[in-house]
Amino acid sequence: MKNCTLFYLVVITGLFCVSGASCPQNRQLINDNAPVVLSPNTTLEELIRVVNTNSSRVQKIQSTGATLTVSQPGVPSVEANYAFERPYRFRLRAETRLTGPELDLGSNDEIYWMWVKQNQEKAVYWGRHDQFYQSAARGVLAVPPQWLIEALGVVEMDPTGEHEGPYATRPGHLEVRSRIPTPAGHLTKITVIESTRGWIVEQHVYDATNQHLASAFASGFQYDERSGVSLPRQVEIQLPPANMAFTLKTERHLVNQIVGDDSQLWSIPKMDGYPYVDLGNPAGMPAVPSQELASPNPYYQQPVPRNAAIRRLPPFDRLR
Repeated sequence: MKNCTLFYLVVITGLFCVSGASCPQNRQLINDNAPVVLSPNTTLEELIRVVNTNSSRVQKIQSTGATLTVSQPGVPSVEANYAFERPYRFRLRAETRLTGPELDLGSNDEIYWMWVKQNQEKAVYWGRHDQFYQSAARGVLAVPPQWLIEALGVVEMDPTGEHEGPYATRPGHLEVRSRIPTPAGHLTKITVIESTRGWIVEQHVYDATNQHLASAFASGFQYDERSGVSLPRQVEIQLPPANMAFTLKTERHLVNQIVGDDSQLWSIPKMDGYPYVDLGNPAGMPAVPSQELASPNPYYQQPVPRNAAIRRLPPFDRLR
């Protein structure tokens, strides 16, 4: 357990430490060639269809010219690259020209991992998706690692789920509130959507006690005419339980294409001098992740039917 705790302390204090989450400033939505897809009287059904249609066109993404910046004065940006392939494959790596690789955060269909070069205890930390809600991991990282894919703008709203809205909470934006079941209880997710082009500009997640777990603020949207998809080029992520905040920026995205060896991209890294530590092991003892983890992920969700009926939530109190 000591190693599990240290894993998060390293991330919080060594790389992503902030003095307190604050509202991101100077976000700009790029009003480019993206078509108008929402009407002034958009219904909940239409809104969900537009969001899901945009996301359904994206199966995988790779960044070009990306940087990672922590929300702490005086800390410089570092070069980064990220890629994902839905539903669970994700990879974010950061490095500096002087020191080389500094961070490796990833996920495949069965496991997730984190390596931080500056960790005092040298290790590659990993865990299984199906053990996340029972592990020490969620004590600080309150949302599953694959939530980062949603944070980067690829969101699928379950038409058969529980939703409330849309509300015109401020000019040019619509808000939908969703109740999402998890093994740890229901979460409330607030999704803020630009009211003409359907861009996902904000996402906020709260637990059953109204504790703020995570937020993502997207801006700099770019429309890819080939795929018909709009994606943000800047995403600011806040994880209040970890006192963590950082920004990912990219010059552009490669939509539905990955450059490089897929088998390596979605594999946990092997770092000389860094043993594997299983976050799902209560003792925090080193354990080598099997390359034969073939059991299905219990949280994998099949694509939702496009004509499924929406289950509407009765109005519930607004979160503060």
